[in-house]
Amino acid sequence: MVTFSAFAISVTNPNVPLYGIIRTFTTAEIVPDIHTLSLPASPASTSAQAQMQINNISQLTLKEIGISFSLNNSNPTLADNVVRTDKPAEFRSLNTFALKDLAPSTIYYYRAYAITPLKENEPFYGNVMNFITPARTP
Repeated sequence: MVTFSAFAISVTNPNVPLYGIIRTFTTAEIVPDIHTLSLPASPASTSAQAQMQINNISQLTLKEIGISFSLNNSNPTLADNVVRTDKPAEFRSLNTFALKDLAPSTIYYYRAYAITPLKENEPFYGNVMNFITPARTP
């Protein structure tokens, strides 16, 4: 979202400019179209690969993207576990993140998020998904 101010100038006599009315307008903020995807493969007992998709990534300026996940919170946030990247060269419309150090035989909730420079303290979240890690094999 950007605010602009504009006005017209007309010069009919030398050194006597006439100024028009100042008009101000604000562009609409483009909200990330984020989707948390199903795991691309079955999780291992202590790790999983989570994917996210940002459909309108070419229209956005992003500061950070990632996956938040939790075994206790069915609506995970940045206060829970997070895997992320803040390197724009790594931002893609489809992103995969490794979730590590998971507990075996446990339900995990996860969802994608993105942070824009305009709302650094208010991440945009995707839908919540879940998976169960299998028991550790002897």
